[in-house]
Amino acid sequence: MEEYFQFMKKIMERDHASPVPEDEIDADNAWYLPHFGVYHPKKQQIRVVFDSSAKYNGVSLNDALLQGPDQMNSLLGILLRFRREQTAVMGDVEQMFHSFHVNKEHRDYLRFFWFKGNDPMKAVIQYRMNVHLFGNVSSPAIAALGLRKIAEDGVSTYAKDVKEFIDKNFYVDDRLTSAPDAQKAISLINRTRDLLATRNVNFHKIVSNDEEVMTALPNKVRAKDLQSLDFTKTPYRRRDH
Repeated sequence: MEEYFQFMKKIMERDHASPVPEDEIDADNAWYLPHFGVYHPKKQQIRVVFDSSAKYNGVSLNDALLQGPDQMNSLLGILLRFRREQTAVMGDVEQMFHSFHVNKEHRDYLRFFWFKGNDPMKAVIQYRMNVHLFGNVSSPAIAALGLRKIAEDGVSTYAKDVKEFIDKNFYVDDRLTSAPDAQKAISLINRTRDLLATRNVNFHKIVSNDEEVMTALPNKVRAKDLQSLDFTKTPYRRRDH
């Protein structure tokens, strides 16, 4: 249960969820989501799932949401482009769906019950999510559109290759691409991170087959398994493909 509380603490500290004000408790239209913890068998960490498919009187939140257009890139196309150049790069958008806020007038459909102040000794009160949820049928289309909007708005400052990377080489929250050499890969990573950061979107967990790329990255943006490595001492060479 401690990990469950830690997860809830994070979403509240990040303003991903907030208490429903007392004068808004009795809303005319509201929906309440059950939530539960799920453990990833490999990562050994908990994820709290808000169940948008849970039904009340035969209806769920997902039944009432429009899925939106399929904006998923072709995985085959991504993999072919990934294999094209010598220097490979992979990364991840942190909590991609949580990176995009829900309009205020729609947040009452994302209510849930939890302990006041995240303290199990206090009363259970009403909260509501301020961001889109993993599990909402509409979230993938909204997040994909949001990322492309960021890329479009930033193309004049951060260059066309960053926009193409975001538009064409993202598969859900995973990003794969390749560059002719380490310097071009480093530049693309840094400019992509800088652009996404302008909208509080974090591109991290980055890994490359090139030692120069990995050495140029701060520890905090590397993939977790590589954060403790000293690339000046550890044998780590690019593998041509």
